[in-house]
Amino acid sequence: MHKQIYRKNGITATHRINLMKHNLAPDQIEKTAKFKQWLDLFFIGRGRYRITQKGYEQLAPRTLKETIDFAEQDSSRERSGKTTMIRRLLPTEVRNAVAAKIKQMIANGKTGELYDSGYIVRHYHVGWKKREVRIEVVRNFIRIVDKDIREIETTDFYDNFLRGLLTDFYDCSCYKALVEANFVYSIERTLKHLEAGKFRDNKLYPWELIRMPFYLWSIENIRIAAVKWLVWKVGKEIKELSKEDFENNGLNGLLAEHYRQYYQALVEAGYVYSETEARNHAKEMQFETNKIYPWEMKQAPNGFYEKSENRIAATRWLVWKLKKDPREITVDEFYNNGIRGIMDYSEFSAYESLLEAGLVTEADERYMRSNQHTR
Repeated sequence: MHKQIYRKNGITATHRINLMKHNLAPDQIEKTAKFKQWLDLFFIGRGRYRITQKGYEQLAPRTLKETIDFAEQDSSRERSGKTTMIRRLLPTEVRNAVAAKIKQMIANGKTGELYDSGYIVRHYHVGWKKREVRIEVVRNFIRIVDKDIREIETTDFYDNFLRGLLTDFYDCSCYKALVEANFVYSIERTLKHLEAGKFRDNKLYPWELIRMPFYLWSIENIRIAAVKWLVWKVGKEIKELSKEDFENNGLNGLLAEHYRQYYQALVEAGYVYSETEARNHAKEMQFETNKIYPWEMKQAPNGFYEKSENRIAATRWLVWKLKKDPREITVDEFYNNGIRGIMDYSEFSAYESLLEAGLVTEADERYMRSNQHTR
């Protein structure tokens, strides 16, 4: 007797239990069952199936085969008369008869009936070498399972009977599978968009995936592309960007894996001057405007004003920007130009900050304090 296996919509009770252990919701389990059924019928339709023992038992001819032969009544006389010989079908004949019947039923559009009845099952020794097969399977997997592409991960492929596909052809990378199926941009295409300075939204970029391969962050141009994409997406001025913008748009991994602060990401992408560049500009009071300075950001880098060189650079920039006699600079102008952090280190005195920057002398203290240059 054939072994009875309880199935509901294509998956066994055992597999349902395993999916429940992965905390899949009931509706997601049903989608998995639906995809399993589609996947089986897809390969069966391509001739990748085998006949079950149940199929052989229930579809085999029930009548004995009749063969007609001539009887020989006397060796000296010619053959005369006919005899009907009844015998059992040989195993090979049974297999051939059932195979022919199933082939005809499939041709008549009864594949689903055969599958649901348990007469045929998908042959699991399938090849994934054909690119069109891989693409069709992955695209239907996404369609039927109905999960946000951003959230697709390796376990989704494993839970949906695609472990062999992922391990044999995509190096266990769901990212590579999604690229080939045209859901996500490849590294090469991403870098072309960076080079052209134009991003698109008809597919996802690698960093938009929750399970993006972390090795991509080791590629400098990918990091730069991600930051420039962020600027393009949020549509903010550079100085208005915040750490939350990175985190809310899926780039917290970039910060965690490569940068201590988001400021460094903006420096590498060419939007902000580094601390070294800012200090060099401050030495000669030769500031530039093709980027912004660290102190112009919505949130100055952590610990930035703890370094006297940075306070001096920011103070000198303020005088350069306002084009005023340093003795006339007030505390309010530090506040109004986004560098109030300096005041925490100068007792809220413009005089103290300008003195540290070498732009006023001790002889100017009385004048500056008398003109209420402090708070």
